[in-house]
Amino acid sequence: MGAKSEYFWLRRVLAVGLALILAETLTTIRQMAWSDPAANGDGASYAGSASCANCHKQIAANFATNPHAHTQHACESCHGSAAKHVAGNKTAIINPSKMKADAVNTLCLKCHSSANGTGLPVKDRISHRYWLASRHAQRGISCLSCHSVHQGQTHELKMQPPVLCTGCHADMKATAGVFQHKPVADGQCLECHSPHASQQPALLLDTVSTACAGCHDPKDPKFVQRHGGYDLQGDNCTSCHSAHMKDPAAAGLPSVQHEPFAQRKCTLCHQSASVSKTAALIVPVSELCVRCHADVAKPADKSAHLHYPVQQRFCLSCHDPHGSNQQRPPLFRASVGTTCLSCHADIATAMGKSYTHLPVQSGNCLICHDGHQSTQEHLLVSDPITLCKNCHQGEHKMTHPVGTGPNNKPIINPLTGRMMTCVSCHHEIHGGNHHYLTQEDWHRDLCTTCHKGGALTATLYNNLRRQNGSKTISYNRAAHRGVTGRSSCPKQPIAGRPEAVDICNILRL
Repeated sequence: MGAKSEYFWLRRVLAVGLALILAETLTTIRQMAWSDPAANGDGASYAGSASCANCHKQIAANFATNPHAHTQHACESCHGSAAKHVAGNKTAIINPSKMKADAVNTLCLKCHSSANGTGLPVKDRISHRYWLASRHAQRGISCLSCHSVHQGQTHELKMQPPVLCTGCHADMKATAGVFQHKPVADGQCLECHSPHASQQPALLLDTVSTACAGCHDPKDPKFVQRHGGYDLQGDNCTSCHSAHMKDPAAAGLPSVQHEPFAQRKCTLCHQSASVSKTAALIVPVSELCVRCHADVAKPADKSAHLHYPVQQRFCLSCHDPHGSNQQRPPLFRASVGTTCLSCHADIATAMGKSYTHLPVQSGNCLICHDGHQSTQEHLLVSDPITLCKNCHQGEHKMTHPVGTGPNNKPIINPLTGRMMTCVSCHHEIHGGNHHYLTQEDWHRDLCTTCHKGGALTATLYNNLRRQNGSKTISYNRAAHRGVTGRSSCPKQPIAGRPEAVDICNILRL
């Protein structure tokens, strides 16, 4: 593994580590989300669960057999001191059902965290920092999303798996005619996943290889025979198999398969089992892929820009060598958006701004960019003007001049000295805080970046007239004087548009 490759994976390890450090820091902050006056010595006192039962008879009856009924303060362990509540102040009580997810989780983890739950069975203790770093916590799931402390079923769950799990994970519901992994078919989600926290991806109980080996012994001779005689102990089974369900014809294998894999020609890439039981590659990945895909790594056009993973031949950063369930582009490890954002974190930042370009928002990066190579900067699939026009055809009928002007001379951007294109103005092309993804407020500041002083409106006006081939537009300088704060604008016909139009609006003034 080369130095750059090591750096590539080191970034991912550091990202996970930083997430956990952040979660640890947030633990301290979120401890303030719930506070019991009695426990904090604020002059309040506990009323006792018998007082609660006087009004909440049915809840008290259900709660009597609940493990939480045997905590130190029973009802008040979660609801806080009830003395003022019992005395008549109905709002003087903590109601977890009305609390935000973070506050609810902090409340539960006061007892159920690994640090505080020393008196609980190990299965009932949760790592606070790993919970905060989990997908469930990050997506606003609280303990009460799944549990009902007063009248829940086993483990105080509102419903039992798989009904509970498929309430959110609807795509995991059993479907007739579809191949299903046995735990999925049996509704045993917790055979593989932890609902609370895990150091593994997808809340797995253990590494993929260890989890699968619990049922599928990689040492079994039949298993070895079915896998070409290779010893696959410790390998990631999901690089070939779907862990949940697939089309019956695929029998758990990816729907889109790499041709050597589909034809079971393993030795095109791997050493034979007689030479290497661990399925070692015949040559490193950097040399292997280009044996068939030479056109990707060595484009015919020497002026082409190469995507960094292509340049360094990190093919497996984006592609799975065996198969994938992604239809387009084929063999992608995940969706296009997810794959691209794993490296291009700056685009994720742009997505959080006020306005986002639709292809970015929908995760269709390859509408504009080529994943491998391009003769255009930024790996665009064509020159910026042609590319934008593919979607924005109407805007190109009435726009600031771009490309070439009269006599095929390029229209120069005075700020860069390069030809004007759409992105000269719409610079925040992925996402920005200005309408139309401009780098400045488009009402005025954008134009005055180039058009200083009195030349502003005259230049815009002349450009508009030249574009429309019309000399019938009368230019009223007084109407545009000051640009902002005007009381009226001239309305005149424009070539191709017989109706009277507001010149100010056309000029975007």
